This record gives sequence, structure tokens and C-alpha cells, in this order.
Amino acid sequence: MKFYIETYGCTLNQHDSALMKELLIKKGLVESSEDDADVIIINTCGVKDATEKRIIERLKGIKKPVVVGGCIAAADGQLARRFAPHATLIGTYSTKYICSAVEDALRGGCGEFFNACDKGGLEYTFTPPIAGIAVSEGCTSACTYCFAKLARPKLRSMRLGEVIRRIKAANEAGVKELRLTSQDMGAYGLERGASLKGLLSQIADIGDLGLKIRIGMINPKHLKEQMEIIDIIMENECFYKFFHVPLQSGSDRILKLMGRENTVDEYFGIIKEIRKDRLANIMNDIIVGFPGENEEDFELSVEAVKRVQADTTNVSKFSVRPGTEAARMQLWDKNAAKKRSIIMSKLCDSISLQRNSLWVGRTCGVTLLEKVKSTVGRNEYYKQVAADGRIGETVMCRIVSAGVAYLKGEIIKD
Repeated sequence: MKFYIETYGCTLNQHDSALMKELLIKKGLVESSEDDADVIIINTCGVKDATEKRIIERLKGIKKPVVVGGCIAAADGQLARRFAPHATLIGTYSTKYICSAVEDALRGGCGEFFNACDKGGLEYTFTPPIAGIAVSEGCTSACTYCFAKLARPKLRSMRLGEVIRRIKAANEAGVKELRLTSQDMGAYGLERGASLKGLLSQIADIGDLGLKIRIGMINPKHLKEQMEIIDIIMENECFYKFFHVPLQSGSDRILKLMGRENTVDEYFGIIKEIRKDRLANIMNDIIVGFPGENEEDFELSVEAVKRVQADTTNVSKFSVRPGTEAARMQLWDKNAAKKRSIIMSKLCDSISLQRNSLWVGRTCGVTLLEKVKSTVGRNEYYKQVAADGRIGETVMCRIVSAGVAYLKGEIIKD
């Protein structure tokens, strides 16, 4: 029996798909192309309207038995049913039951698998050079625009000892880049009396790790309460000097409407601490066109982005997500949102190029990780560097040029 799996959305979804694959293969199924598959699994994302529309079109065209998982299945199952009436649905907390869901789909479908399971008890085979560990899912926030909160409402964290065990297993397997991922890394462990600060401290104490660890998104709400995290990441070689800390808006009024639990000034305080090392790599997220955002609010976001000087900024136009509080707010101006998105994206690209240009003429170690158009890897600041070489090896490079999203390196010969 053959299966094909297709994943949309975040690293958390990607990790869920990896767990599903492992469970199905252990059951005796074989991963294949879509054409050869007996059953198709679509792991969905509903965070953005554009992604949802792509998934809807995708579901319309599937004639084979299908399992629909991810955020849309969990938070808006009727939407999936409308376009794939015989689909089997599986919830975001129910990965353990993927084999039963596939069996249901092959029998004709229409089943629903939403019982929660402990994903921490599911084994996962690490495949070099890049791998991930979902240390938690769900969060403690209540952002008014967030669809993911509807799909993964409850914080569930992996036991700290289990995270450490898996990191060691990844290291032994030869993984070079390990991504610790979550809906909000800053919320890790809070429901069980643990914390991200405690987790990172224990990771730093492991010693002799032959891999680098990328920490996923941390909401400023939690980072402002655990500022020691910054020093732990910056002072220990096992971590990339990389921080994904989203601002979302430069207007305190809009942040309040969004349900964000920090002010703009508190965010700037976090950035100031990170940028004690001027090369520290910061990723930011900005939403434009949120309900109630006026020109003054947008200009405040523009000024905030200029001040932050993030290496990368994910710019999103607000889109209504069904079931969220923001969907019930006053209508927003789509044309204004589109114009603001273009302005903001151009600004953020120019800042990214300026930040990357700081590296030109510098030398740095680069671990080569994957083949895109050329062989690319990461330096200790999680900057993507294109350089010749074999995947898995670490080389010394001189940075000779910079683009918006990458650096070009020449290997320094001994």
C-alpha cells in the first residue's frame, strides 16, 4: 500500500508530517509519488487566506482516498468537507492515529480522528544534515487574528529530559542543523513548571555537540520575562545567533487590538539587548492593513521597522480568518493594505540587503547543508551562504557579495 503526503505551512506542520511518515512506514506502507499512491494525505495550513484558497483548489482535484490534517481539519473541518466530501479528518493533536485514519480513507472515508495523543512518545528518525524537534505546540497567547490558536489551542510541551535525549540522538545521527520548533518557543514548558530559559541552559550544558541549534519564534511577551535567554544563545556555540521575535505592528493601539501582550518600547528594549552584538541575526514579522489601522499607525510601523533593522522581515497583508476575533472587527481597506504591503516589503528588502552587506569582506565558517541552485549552508549567525563544497562539511569562506536573502562565499584554501 502506497501513500503520498503534501504539507503546507509552518515547521510544526512539517514535523507532524515527518511523524506521520514514520508511523506509516513502520506500519508497512510505502511513500510514493502522487500518481502511484493509493491514499493522499494533505496536511493543511489556514493561517493566510491565500494559502487556504490554494488548498481548496487542491482538494477539489483529488479523486483518490484522502486524509486531511493540519489547521483547517482541526479548526474548520466543514470547509474541508465542502470540497472533499469523503475525506477522513485528523486533528493536529492526533498524529498517533494516522494509520487508522488512512485505513478509514481506504474504506471510503468520512471518519474523524480528533483524540489527543502525547507526541512526545512518538519516535522520530533523524536524517542528516537538517532535522527538527517540535518541543511544544499550542501557546498561552490570545492574538485576535490567529487561526493557529483555533487549531492548536492548548499548550502541550515535551518533557525537558525527552528534548535533551532527542538532541543527543540527533547529534549521534550526524545532524548538522537542528531546528527546535513550536507555535511559540517562549511558552515552552509553562504548563508543566518548566521554561525555555531552563531548557536552553540544559542544552548548553550537554557539551561536545557537533551540530548547531536554531531556536524558533519567541513572542516578545515571553522574551521580556526571560531576558537571560539572549545571553544563553549568544554565549554558547551550540546555538545559532538568531532570534525570531515578531513585532507585528509599530503602533501600540494596533498591538492592543491584535491582543499582543507587549508594547513597542518593550520590543525595542529586547532588540537593544540582542544587538549588543551588531551582527546578531533578527527576524521580524509585520502585519499591514489590520482592522482599524490608519495611515498614522502604518507610518509608526514603517518607523519601527527602520529602527529595528531586522535581517529578515515577513510582511503579511491582513486577511480575515474565520472564527477569529479579528474577523468580527470593522472592515478593513483591502486596497490600502495592498499598497502598504508593497511599501513595507520594499523597505524590508532594502534593510535586509544593508544587513547582509555588513558581511562582505568578512571570513566565517560555513556548514554546507543543502543544494538549492548551488550548495548553500549557514554561518554561526544563521546567514545563508552559497559556496562550493560537499554537503555536510564545514568550510572557511570569505564573503564576496550579498543579496537580499543570501551571501556569496569563496572558500579559503589552506
